Amino acid sequence: MRNTSYLSTTVILLYCGMNGGHYASAQPPTQAASSTEEGSAALKVPAAAPRPFILDDKGSRIPVTIGAAPGYVPDTTCRSCHASLYNSYQHVGMARSLFEPSSDNTIEDFTNGNFYHKASDRHYEMTHRDGKYFQKRYQLDADGNRINEMEASADLVIGSGNTVRTYLTRNPIGELFQLPVSWYTQTKRWAMSPGYDLPNHVGFLKQIKRDCLFCHNAYPEQAAGTDTFGHPATFPAKLPNGIGCQRCHGPGAEHLRVAYKPSSGVNAIRKSIVNPARLEPKLRDDVCYQCHLQPSATPTSFMRVTGRGDYSYKPGEPLIDYVFIVDYQNEEKKRERFEINHHPYRLRQSPCYTKSDGAMSCITCHNPHQKPPASEKTAYYRDRCLTCHANNDCQTPTKEAKGGDCIACHMPAHRTEDVIEIVATDHFIQRDPPQTEFVAPRKEKRKQKLGRPHAYFEDHNLDDSTLALHMGLLAARQKDIQKLKPLESYLKENEPDDVEPYLYLALAQRFFGKHEDAETTYRTALEKHPNAEAIHSGLAHVLARQNRYEASVAAARKAITLNPVSADAFHLLGVALQSLGRTNEAGPAFQRALQLRPFHNDARSNLGKSYAAIGDLAGAAKEHATVIAIDPLDTAAYVDLATVLVFRNRHDEALKRLRHGIKLNPNAFRLHETLGLILAINNQHELAMKSANKARELGAGKATYSAIEAAALLHKGDKPGARAALSQARNRQSTSILKNTLLGRIRANLNKQ
Repeated sequence: MRNTSYLSTTVILLYCGMNGGHYASAQPPTQAASSTEEGSAALKVPAAAPRPFILDDKGSRIPVTIGAAPGYVPDTTCRSCHASLYNSYQHVGMARSLFEPSSDNTIEDFTNGNFYHKASDRHYEMTHRDGKYFQKRYQLDADGNRINEMEASADLVIGSGNTVRTYLTRNPIGELFQLPVSWYTQTKRWAMSPGYDLPNHVGFLKQIKRDCLFCHNAYPEQAAGTDTFGHPATFPAKLPNGIGCQRCHGPGAEHLRVAYKPSSGVNAIRKSIVNPARLEPKLRDDVCYQCHLQPSATPTSFMRVTGRGDYSYKPGEPLIDYVFIVDYQNEEKKRERFEINHHPYRLRQSPCYTKSDGAMSCITCHNPHQKPPASEKTAYYRDRCLTCHANNDCQTPTKEAKGGDCIACHMPAHRTEDVIEIVATDHFIQRDPPQTEFVAPRKEKRKQKLGRPHAYFEDHNLDDSTLALHMGLLAARQKDIQKLKPLESYLKENEPDDVEPYLYLALAQRFFGKHEDAETTYRTALEKHPNAEAIHSGLAHVLARQNRYEASVAAARKAITLNPVSADAFHLLGVALQSLGRTNEAGPAFQRALQLRPFHNDARSNLGKSYAAIGDLAGAAKEHATVIAIDPLDTAAYVDLATVLVFRNRHDEALKRLRHGIKLNPNAFRLHETLGLILAINNQHELAMKSANKARELGAGKATYSAIEAAALLHKGDKPGARAALSQARNRQSTSILKNTLLGRIRANLNKQ
């Protein structure tokens, strides 16, 4: 949420001649934060509860996790009894799916770490220094100088490197954000991360949530309840490296307790841990499906069942009790879709699987503990096929030409739709090999039409009422306003105890501008969950949208009390305070939000407005320029920066910045309007009218056009025409400080004449 009070009459007066001032922004951020009454102690961590432990056969303590994922032990303890399996597993991709980068695990080419992305006109530099890894991004202005330059550390690597490595950066409160450039092992080059090969990608602003890391590492240790929907997506400073043994075998504390008990027999030891191979077929497959079954790359293809934490699934339980998986009813396109995480999805469409009556599974062909050497892969997977098929079953003409490689013919490689730099094995097994190659380069797609959603598993284990609830939640996540009514009715009739349905509904209501309805939803949820920070933050947002700023301040302060490191709550507090004219309190609140989350562009934009409101135009310009450096596509930031630069008498710089913004956002009419206003203020009326006409073509209203037209007519000596245009401009409300400045100049000149 960005506060538009920046363009108020008060600010116009400040820009037009009041002396500059400074408030607590000159202080260090923690000092500034104290003036918001929340205090600089917000980053203190409560003392940890005593950790339970198990004694091994040598009397050493083995720690056991508590909290959201209790009963887990360090995966390294498995090595003491299962050394061979443990050691071979370290070479499997799952074991290397998340880790901290170091010189020991570097496979990237940093000697050629420069990459230019033409579609978004951004240059990248990948470097490592002092044992750390960084990504820097910059653009070039019209004169070839670097602008919009920023750098982020690569604190974590996500992906084994078998095909791709992507990088995450961590902020002070443990939030993770994805970096725009990845290393692709198949082509041994740098290229845009999955989903980023677009002109308008999200850059450094994609936050990584728990459901993303769920499939890339073992469960981290967090307090009970903090892994549920509505809790901040923050992570401990130290995360487990990759998928460990217990993600497939279940928490191991009880297994160790039994194993280290001298009187325990072999059967008791085996029964104390899950062996997926001994589970019934559905439960066996669920162990793999918890990460690998995703009908579509869209986030709405699966959601946690209400009341379940992200770290609550344990092997051996039905996956349908934990996650609601969604497919899309478009059978014609179903077999055409091929995405990076489609292995079981495609396999389950294959006759080999459907006719096996549960006998075939992922582990029929894959040994999860061992990666076959590249030189043995063909023979290894051929042997897997021959467990069901005879050698002479295959009559494919190219059999000998393929060297007996069953996979190359019957499971040909495809380029994936969602990770366009990668070619992967298609697990849809076809008797008659397709005659078409599927590895040609693809272009990144923003969205795809998937058809009507439905529950993927027919035996979803949800009664009709609960199924209706989850379909309603899906509609809320998809922002489908036509299907919100059933969800609203469900909540009124059933009043569920879980907070998630209320939060989903309120977020959808906010999206459609139904702020009063969202307030009602939040207040209903508050009766059941009075200490849910997400509810109080949501209330602060919708109350501010209704111009009820005092109430918004109270809600934001309550949210901060419940979560003293909530960047969003501090930002909402600042917005409400700023709207009340309490600028000296708002500025430090924005600073605190930025201390916690440096990429919080709304907070940074509003901090710039706070600086402007006290006359610190240099400070305002710096913040608005930083907003653009973080997100070069932020249209509002170009307008804000250009406005400040004009009032600092740096007109040429303002024009250059705007033209760069227009190059990146050619259809943003606000940029063309602002350019026209500045040109008109500088008496470049012909160019100003061209910009005004372009803005009108793109859908701009007539207010700014009339102001620019009035200036142009007056310049030509057409006073009646100028007065008529001026009247048109004045009859339309506008918060543009540049437009009002131009109008003031026109009126003054008309009065002189």
